[in-house]
Amino acid sequence: MTTTVGDLITMNARIKTMIFVILITLLGTPGLVFGQRYPFFVQPISVEDLKPMADELKLSPTQVEVVIGFHETYGEQFNKLQEGELSELVDRAMVIGQDMNWMGGQIQIPPRKEIESVVDAAEDVWAAFERIDREFFDKVRGLLHEEQFSAMDRFQNKRRIEAFRAVHLRLPRSFNSGSAARIDEMLKRLDLSVLEEQELHMVMDAYERDMIVLCDRLEKQILAAIVILLDEVDRTGMRDMEMMEMMAYFTDETRQDELKAIFDEESIPIQETASKLSKLNWSTYEKVFALLPEDKALDFQERYFNAVYRAGREVFETRSFIKRALDLPSLKAEQRLPIEETLSKMNMDFDSLSRKLAKVSEKHRAYRTMAVMEDDSLSPQTEAIEKYEADMEELAEDSRSAVERQLLPEQLESLNVEKEESNSRMPPWARGRSGRGGSGGEGRSRSWDRGNDFPISPMDLDQVKTFASWVGVSESELPMVEGLHESYMVDYESMGESYDEELTARYEDMESEGGRGRWMQRRQVRNEVLDKYRTRLGDRENQFFEEFSVVLPPDLNPEVVLTIRRAQDRARERTGQRQSDWVLRGQPESAVDVGSLLLMTDPSAVEDDTRRTIITLLDGYDDEVTGEVELLDTQMEKLQSLQERMWSGDEYDAEMRKNLDKIREKRRKEVSETALRLTMVNRSAMARIEEVLPEETNWYLREQYDKAAYPDVFRDGSSLDRIFEQTLEMDSMTPAERQTVETLVLDHRGRYRELTDAMLQIAKDRSSRTSTWPPNEDMMDSWMKSEQLKYQRGELNSRTRTRLQLLLGDERSVEIRGLMVDAPEIEADDSVEVEVQ
Repeated sequence: MTTTVGDLITMNARIKTMIFVILITLLGTPGLVFGQRYPFFVQPISVEDLKPMADELKLSPTQVEVVIGFHETYGEQFNKLQEGELSELVDRAMVIGQDMNWMGGQIQIPPRKEIESVVDAAEDVWAAFERIDREFFDKVRGLLHEEQFSAMDRFQNKRRIEAFRAVHLRLPRSFNSGSAARIDEMLKRLDLSVLEEQELHMVMDAYERDMIVLCDRLEKQILAAIVILLDEVDRTGMRDMEMMEMMAYFTDETRQDELKAIFDEESIPIQETASKLSKLNWSTYEKVFALLPEDKALDFQERYFNAVYRAGREVFETRSFIKRALDLPSLKAEQRLPIEETLSKMNMDFDSLSRKLAKVSEKHRAYRTMAVMEDDSLSPQTEAIEKYEADMEELAEDSRSAVERQLLPEQLESLNVEKEESNSRMPPWARGRSGRGGSGGEGRSRSWDRGNDFPISPMDLDQVKTFASWVGVSESELPMVEGLHESYMVDYESMGESYDEELTARYEDMESEGGRGRWMQRRQVRNEVLDKYRTRLGDRENQFFEEFSVVLPPDLNPEVVLTIRRAQDRARERTGQRQSDWVLRGQPESAVDVGSLLLMTDPSAVEDDTRRTIITLLDGYDDEVTGEVELLDTQMEKLQSLQERMWSGDEYDAEMRKNLDKIREKRRKEVSETALRLTMVNRSAMARIEEVLPEETNWYLREQYDKAAYPDVFRDGSSLDRIFEQTLEMDSMTPAERQTVETLVLDHRGRYRELTDAMLQIAKDRSSRTSTWPPNEDMMDSWMKSEQLKYQRGELNSRTRTRLQLLLGDERSVEIRGLMVDAPEIEADDSVEVEVQ
């Protein structure tokens, strides 16, 4: 017998809380953490991580080159670990995950020995990771003098703590949010000077050593908790229960009390360690706060309280308000003094309150029974915490009022306007969600005020001129083609403005409803207006191609123009299909139109006879894909209609929703199968075309096809192509340096091409399979390998960039735009598409 997810949701809150904490205990063990830049539970040391280490250790260029060599070996060991022990661990964990499939409506708990074996394997992987890290640091240490060892210890300790944060420290924060404070990350954002950083070394060194001791203890406690959890599964016979039996067991009040008692007793060690971590963070915060300059200390204070406590935000907002008041150009001396006194007093009072709040909060979080976790009011410290929070709010309110009394009405208005303008420049996700609007405002969002860009791209001039080249339009007649395109673009721009105006008017006329209904209505309005203007654009492009036919060679079959026209329309339709459904995003080749891509390829190297052959092939391709594209469109409309019905907010009973889910899965499968057929048609067409095209044109077409289908593979924000171009154009390099650079570039491009080709092949293989949920072993292996290759490509870029810097020296490196830029700024631009050579 099985139980649905709905049955799980009806469990009372106390049992859900308890099960959640037990699951956190199990999942908090040395295991896998996905969604990071590298498919591993701990991030490897990157090339960019070496830079601050090299700077503080004052390594020479020769030493840096040696360290980069050490790091290459380190990366190879890391990859070997991933492809071996870690890959096996993931496969085994996936099998267990599929057996314990809550969403599937049933749970099959694996045998105890199997779970213990997986935990042992995870411990082995963790030990291997620590060994690889340790060996790398030992090699670097061999280059150093004794006076550099303390700095080396600091980097090694930071590294260990980062590793613990990725795995072990995920658990204690579920008991005590103070244990999760990232003091090191907060300090990074304060833009400390070298002297200010050195002032903190003693405090932070002690903090990191104590943190490592606690994390080592936590690891043992987590493993002990798993044993206790498995003992409880054995004692209750839960492994042999059907789902309904398990549900009955957990909803029985006597069983609930038993499990709570077990939790209250057995969670003590982990809660004690979580409390010690939290207290360590607070004591370190106090020491750091005392050593920082006032402005940076207050910044640090705000960051810490926002991360650890729910109190203090009103004070921080008032502090910001007062600082803006002090910056007013119109502020007079007699106003400034009392405002500064108010700010100083507020900061002192908040410091006093914060220490009292921290003391009582640490006591509150030191140990909590399951009952207190479910209901905070049962804690004897809750009343005191709420009092200090209220005192902070009152302090902020009184301080703001005192400052407002010192300001003139026009000064106060100036501050309010400045605040509103600042909010308007913030991205929507960063603004408050409950704003009431300004005075006289309606207090509701009107996102259409930003304008509505026409979402259909026009034919650009290069595209049109390429069309002309394919059909043999002479150079002397190209100005006429350019004139036709200019007239077309004037009409396109006018059409875009009309689209914006009409859509805005329709939105404003639309009934203002909240929630799903309003969203559905807006979507329907947008689709109606878009369909109208899509038809208008189609009519205008029909006119363009009729005019274009006038300049065609007299012996050309006019059907060729129709072939071009159909390819253009079909490419747009297929792009829209890809954007409309996540199924097609998993099979991206199905949305690429080979005809359109080919007709945008420069035909100058293609003989006239070959062009005619290509046009004939495109006619055949047109016949093959037209029916499938139309079928896909119909299938997607049916799927979308069903999904809109399911998301409309209408109430359906469990049986009806189950039937709708089955129909949806059937329609998704139909869409996927049609998309797969289109992918195969594309690949066959590409193979036929490649047989007749010249090699140079062939290579370019294949590259464009792959980029259109798999843009993520070619998107690389840290690409060095532009840096290589600038470097090779430098006049200051000696012949020997130039030869070294050319060899470096050649080696880099060869390795880069290998990694990109491997990523592309994985993406193509993945698109030829049907996706499943939960993911199977093959899907996970494919994803992990792809992420690994992407990471390796980024590391290759970083190593080559560093070697270029070492070769050129700082003085010449600054002449190369992008060479000396820090990696985070470079990596932020993921829109860069690279030319793989």
